[in-house]
Order: sequence, then structure tokens, then C-alpha cells
Amino acid sequence: MSTNPQQLESMVRRIVREEMFEAFAGKLDELFKEKLADLVTTIEAGTDSVNEDTLVDALEIARLLGLDMSTEKEIARAKNYVYNLARRQAIPSVKVSHKCIRFDLTRVKAKLEKKAESTHGAPLRKTA
Repeated sequence: MSTNPQQLESMVRRIVREEMFEAFAGKLDELFKEKLADLVTTIEAGTDSVNEDTLVDALEIARLLGLDMSTEKEIARAKNYVYNLARRQAIPSVKVSHKCIRFDLTRVKAKLEKKAESTHGAPLRKTA
């Protein structure tokens, strides 16, 4: 059976598409297995669990840190400080929406205790 160049080109394209699909499916399967293993490890370790009952706002964390909140200006400054800690990942946070960040109180307390033990109570603030 003789094939013309158009049929030959069509056959080659089909083979290449099939090979590309198989390679893509294999890579996708590999990534899925890797991510699934990471997820299972995280769940088993219990590090990604957030207790919704202990989610608090930045003001509560500011109170926990003992920041000055005597005036409106100091309250705003304290909240900004807490948000900056979260942005620097100095304390764990949960992004509820694009404008709403909450803090898991138990995880923040654990992080602060760990920080206090490792630095012998050094402040979270950078000192000049």
C-alpha cells in the first residue's frame, strides 16, 4: 500500500501527539503521586490543621504580644506590626480571603514559645 505525503504527514502527527500525550500523562501522574505523598505526610503530622474556634484577628495577637494599644494610632500601629510579622512568616497566619487574615491562636502561641526558647526571649522586633 502506497501512501501519499499528506497521509504520511497525518500519520506522523498522530504518532507525535500520542507520544506527547503519553509523556504528559506520565509526568502528570508522577506529580500527582508526589503531591499526594506530601499531603499524606502533612496530614499525618497534623501540621496543617487549623482549629476554626481559635482563629483570631490581629488585635488579639497584639494583645498577646503586649503591644501598646492606648490610642487609635497605637492600635493601628500594633495591627500593622502583627500583619508585618505574618508577612515575614515570623508567626503563622491563615488567609481567609484576599483582604482577611486570621491567626490560629494555638499555633501562634506555640511559635512564640518556640521562639522564646531558641532565642532566650529575644524580641520579634528588629532592634536598631
